Amino acid sequence: MIARIYNSTQTILKFAIEDIFRQFKKDFFIDDYDFLIFGINSDYPYRDVNSTIKKILKTDKFVAFNAIDLFANADTLEGIVALFIKFERDGAIDTYYQDNFVSIKNCVNYLKSHKDALNIIISGVSNQVPTFLDRINKKIIDDDIFLIGGLSSGYLDREELVTYQYVDDKIIKNGFVIISFKNVEFQKGISLGYKPIGPIYNVNLSKDNRLYVAEYQDASLIAKNLLNGMDSQDITNLWYSPVVILDDKDGEVDVVRTFKSFKEGEYVEFFGPIPNTSKVKLSFATEDMLIESDKKEAIKIKNKLNEIELGLNFSCIARQFALGDKQNEETKLYSEIFNAPMFGFFTFGEIGMNKTFETFKFYNQTSLICGIKEK
Repeated sequence: MIARIYNSTQTILKFAIEDIFRQFKKDFFIDDYDFLIFGINSDYPYRDVNSTIKKILKTDKFVAFNAIDLFANADTLEGIVALFIKFERDGAIDTYYQDNFVSIKNCVNYLKSHKDALNIIISGVSNQVPTFLDRINKKIIDDDIFLIGGLSSGYLDREELVTYQYVDDKIIKNGFVIISFKNVEFQKGISLGYKPIGPIYNVNLSKDNRLYVAEYQDASLIAKNLLNGMDSQDITNLWYSPVVILDDKDGEVDVVRTFKSFKEGEYVEFFGPIPNTSKVKLSFATEDMLIESDKKEAIKIKNKLNEIELGLNFSCIARQFALGDKQNEETKLYSEIFNAPMFGFFTFGEIGMNKTFETFKFYNQTSLICGIKEK
């Protein structure tokens, strides 16, 4: 498999796609492609994405999605990043898409028919995603299906947060796309890096993403007390100290949950569900701790695959916030260790496997990485 990544920061959609096409035509290593994946900043007009790509590149063999920032090899940038893929042997790509999170039958059938593939899911932003994944998990027990990806990202200050996916000449507003790499070898890793601190809080009352009562006290006090004394009461200050949900069996960190908002006297809300009766703790990580966790996971993947032809990274936007001045080091590190093209984006939630690789889980503040090579 030959993978090449091109990017453009041209502010006009047409000019940006033309810029990417010119880069492709000048590339000595690739003169044809089997499939394209575009990450597109949500400032570009969404209605024109499908038609502009089809007109300039004269193909419908592509998937596109919105993201605030994207990974282009060792760089992190706004604009458009395009992944061009050319298979050299029996590799191939199939796609599946759905414009809702209600029906699971067709999705389950598709995943079962692609159990030997690497399935990449790129979803719209919806609180229904974790429940949707849980429903699918009940139908695929012991099926050995692999899924990794994330929620498309957009600007939080918009009146309505909408992130689109583009496939088969359609614009998916409230759904998802699955891109299945067939006849490839792959290895995946989950980089956390956060260390639990302080006491354990037993969750007494929660619903979906909102925590109401912990240790029989108003849960909004957790956020209020943490913000007390800070120069700014912006909730993003708490992205440095997310909540971790502990595994019932071993007490280790199961998933991280990012603070989203709180309403004093009522609840604290996260970017993912907090199950009733679960046990949570606050956590902490320095920039170096996060980078060190990234390094360990990337080295594991490299050692298992030896040669990597394409690397993928789905990294939470809150994690990038917490990385501060070292934000650009994450994808640079992966690119150097893999010695391969890197593609990915800042997510509003990551979708991956649990620790035993048996079920799908919804994550926050993680970096999900994957190395791929054609069989």
